[in-house]
Amino acid sequence: MCVTGIREGQNIDYGKLKNHHIPLPPREEQDQIVRFLNWKASQINKLINAKKKQIGLLSELKRITVNDMMTDGDDWQRIRLKNITTKIIDCPHETPVYDADGEFLVIRTADQEFCLLRDNTKMYRLKEDEYRHRIRRSSLQKNDIVYGREGERWGFACIVPKTNFYCLGQRMMQFRCDTKKVIPQFVMYALSADYVRNQGVVDTFGSTSPHVNISTIRNYSLMIPKIAEQEAIVALLDKKCKRIDEIIDRLTKETALIAEYRVRLISDVVTGRMDVRSVVVPINDTTNEADAKFVCSGEDGKNAFD
Repeated sequence: MCVTGIREGQNIDYGKLKNHHIPLPPREEQDQIVRFLNWKASQINKLINAKKKQIGLLSELKRITVNDMMTDGDDWQRIRLKNITTKIIDCPHETPVYDADGEFLVIRTADQEFCLLRDNTKMYRLKEDEYRHRIRRSSLQKNDIVYGREGERWGFACIVPKTNFYCLGQRMMQFRCDTKKVIPQFVMYALSADYVRNQGVVDTFGSTSPHVNISTIRNYSLMIPKIAEQEAIVALLDKKCKRIDEIIDRLTKETALIAEYRVRLISDVVTGRMDVRSVVVPINDTTNEADAKFVCSGEDGKNAFD
C-alpha cells in the first residue's frame, strides 16, 4: 500500500510509490489500450455530461418554480425576518471535532442543496460531548431553518427534519419562526427567492470568499401573505419540488453508476483482466480529448411539472 490514513488524513508514501512495480505490456498493446480507452472514454463522458446537463436544467427549473410562487400578491405584507422569528442564531466560530462513529450530524453549507438537505449518510458526525458544545447557544429543532451565509453556496435555506439530532456547522445560521405569524416552510421558500437573495448580494461584492453580514440577514424584507395562503403555496411547492428532486436524485445515481463503471473499465483494461487487443476501434470516431481526460486524471421540460 502506497497510501495510508483515511479521508483528509491520507498520505502517500513516496518511497514505496517510487519502488512500486507497474506491469507494462508491449508498446503496440499499450497503444491499442490507449485507443480503446479514449474511444470508450469519449462515449461514457458524453453520457455523463448529458445527464449532468439534465440535472442542471432541472435545478434551474426548481429555482424558477420557487421564485415564481414567491411573487408579490395583492394583500401580502412586507415584514423583516427578525419580526417573524423568535431566534436568529449564528454558528459557533470554531471547527467541530468530527468523529465517523458519532451519533449526531453536522449541517454544513456543503450539505445543502436548493431548499433541500443532503442525505444523512453524506453528513459529518459528532460524538455527544462535541454535539453538546456545538448547541450551547441553541439546539436545532424540527422545522427550524438552517441558512448558509458564507462561501460559494451562500443563501441556501433548508428545513431541519428532526429535533435534537443536528447542529450547525461552520458558516451556518439558525432561524426559528414565530408560527403564529408564518409557516417555516413558507419562510424557507421565501428566503430562496431571488428578491430576498438580492438583498444579501451587496455584502458579497469584491470578496473571494463571499459572506453576508448577520445584520443584513436579520433585516431581510420578506413578502408574507396570510397563513391560509402560505399553507396553499407550501403544499403546491412541496409537491412540485418533490417531483423535481426525485428526478434529480435518479439522474445523480445513474451518473454515479456510470462513473463507477468507467473506473472499473479502466482498471480491467490496464491490468489485463479485459483483453482489448482484438477490438476494432472505429477509425472515423471523433474522440474529443477533453471527453477522454479521465483516462489519466480520473475526473469526472418545464410543461411536465405544471
